[in-house]
Amino acid sequence: MIKEVLRRIEVTKVEKLHYLDLKGLELQEIPKELLDVSWIGALSLSENNISDISLLSQMTNLHKLALTGNKLEDISVLEGLSKLRFIFLANNLITDISILKSQERLKKLVIHSNQLSFLPNLSHFPLMAYLDVSNNPLMCPSLEDMQKMLPLLKIYKC
Repeated sequence: MIKEVLRRIEVTKVEKLHYLDLKGLELQEIPKELLDVSWIGALSLSENNISDISLLSQMTNLHKLALTGNKLEDISVLEGLSKLRFIFLANNLITDISILKSQERLKKLVIHSNQLSFLPNLSHFPLMAYLDVSNNPLMCPSLEDMQKMLPLLKIYKC
């Protein structure tokens, strides 16, 4: 699979693409060659076996990041990615999303099927329109309470 990963990165580099899809390639870690396309704005690493995403700290142009279906527990690296608007983190092992409070431009957060036991104050996300925290062991605030905190919220799944 690494051959396919390198091929996709090379195509992205040569064609100056703004999106890279490395979904479902049985990756255990993020390849360092990803840094050769650090300009990309959208990245999918979903459906792999990744547990460490620290390399993403250098991908500061990302506005859309898909990490669904991995083995993530620690998402602290996302704190430094200030351009993120769309984050997909479903089907991981995440217990806390309070580190995301720095993501003031976040519009969509999909984090269903994790291990969240509480929701932090979400008022830091004034642009949030879509939030999916379903299938987590937490007590869900009502839609009305969520809309008071997040006035632009249109879709809320809990």
